Amino acid sequence: MITPELIEAITVVFGPTARSIEGELVDSDFTHLESTMVFAGSPPRKSIALLRENNRQLYRYAVLPSPKTPRWMVPIGDAGASFASTQIYFPHKWAPKTLKALLAGAIKIGCGSWLRKILVASKSVPLLEKMVRDVTGERHIRFALSLGRHPAVRKLTVQAMRPDGNILGYIKLPLTDVANERVQNEAKILERLWKFPKLRPHIPRLLFAGEWNGRYALFQSPLGGEVGPVSFRDLHKRFLATLRECHSVEKSGQVLVESIGTKWRLAASELSSECRDIGQEALRRSGAILQGKGILYNVAHGDFAPWNTRVDHNELRLFDWESATWEGPSSWDIFHFRVQTTSAFNERETYLPFDLPPTEQASFMLYLLSCICQYLVEKNPKEVNLRQEYLRRFLNGDEMANASWGSVTL
Repeated sequence: MITPELIEAITVVFGPTARSIEGELVDSDFTHLESTMVFAGSPPRKSIALLRENNRQLYRYAVLPSPKTPRWMVPIGDAGASFASTQIYFPHKWAPKTLKALLAGAIKIGCGSWLRKILVASKSVPLLEKMVRDVTGERHIRFALSLGRHPAVRKLTVQAMRPDGNILGYIKLPLTDVANERVQNEAKILERLWKFPKLRPHIPRLLFAGEWNGRYALFQSPLGGEVGPVSFRDLHKRFLATLRECHSVEKSGQVLVESIGTKWRLAASELSSECRDIGQEALRRSGAILQGKGILYNVAHGDFAPWNTRVDHNELRLFDWESATWEGPSSWDIFHFRVQTTSAFNERETYLPFDLPPTEQASFMLYLLSCICQYLVEKNPKEVNLRQEYLRRFLNGDEMANASWGSVTL
């Protein structure tokens, strides 16, 4: 069985509309000559011969974990490209890291026969390959695909490579309206940030951004280095300081309270009465604390977390700028890093900044409210509930849940 999500991804990359084929081919299957055919497993030899007679180019992929639940597509045939395809996924937790290592090892020594495969038969060169050729000048290109998980913000991420596995870059192809807005936002932010030479070694270079084949596409250079650490270190501070040099401004604290208050009221209909009450109390307290106070704003990444970082020569590199804003509260990236790492790796702990100045405590409450609004848009109830619980405990002064922020300096 091949899912509609998998067919959609193949259609976007190969075009025109892909269709799933089962069993042995017959001449009538070629009525729609331009269509892209997708086979689960290996079709019979007669079908392979018929495909070649009809000038179909054949592409074999391993689908992980399976064609029924597709998350990744890894090209089969070129050992270098197959092995490099594992770079599209950088897990931090022990279990997925181990599984990835086993997969990479199996591919490296040619023992991937157990992988569930599909065969894609295309009438011509894939549409996406034509675009990469135009941008890079490369003639021989392989793709690894990552299919998004969250329906509301789903996008297709494609790793473009040479057959030897040398990575040319990453392409983002939004599949929903919300994802389209975010990918376009990332392109605009990267274009502005590239004007600051000091920041260029730390961010992807924009290779292409614009309309492509009836949809928006973003093509950016890869970032080298090792996967980033899960603890907040000096290299994170240095990067955020460099980002602050690009643009910073002080605004009235009431501007932030009013902005988040507007978002909160718009989201009220989707919230429980308890969550609405917690939010209103957080707005009240924040407004009182920030009355007549200023808040520093600067360029904010918006999803500052270990899985979006690489480290090379003790310098931080950062990708996935979809949630970035040119003017965001300067402390929010640090808040986000600590909340994300706690929820992902230390689920029994809760970081609540009772030891920070009152203005930063108010900013933290507003950060949590903003997150709840964002995750409502993404239809991610798990993260909504998590931020609601953080906010409830913070408002209740649950210092028993607090852990030191250590070296984090705002």
